[in-house]
Amino acid sequence: MGLGAIGFLFTLEGKSLLSLGDTLLLEEAWRDLRPDVLMVPIGGVMTMDVDQALRAVAAIEPEVVIPVHYNWRILFYRHPANVERFTAEVRRRGRRCLPLKRRESVEV
Repeated sequence: MGLGAIGFLFTLEGKSLLSLGDTLLLEEAWRDLRPDVLMVPIGGVMTMDVDQALRAVAAIEPEVVIPVHYNWRILFYRHPANVERFTAEVRRRGRRCLPLKRRESVEV
């Protein structure tokens, strides 16, 4: 994918999930990817922030979006993100957005 990028594409029983891990915004590199589910970081510390993550959603166009890497502590810094705004904007664009709580799971 390029400098500052890590990601994994999983396919199982006809469904695909793209986890972007701790990546930065790389819209051009992702334009041909069309996973069913996208896990996208929104924390903004060494990853995309909410606005960049929304651009990633627009470039990739998944059916389902799961925001990750936000509002957690590492050392003495909290990775802040407005998950409510992100969720509302993803849903406004006609996509399902599933911000999961700790130990919560979802079947897609």
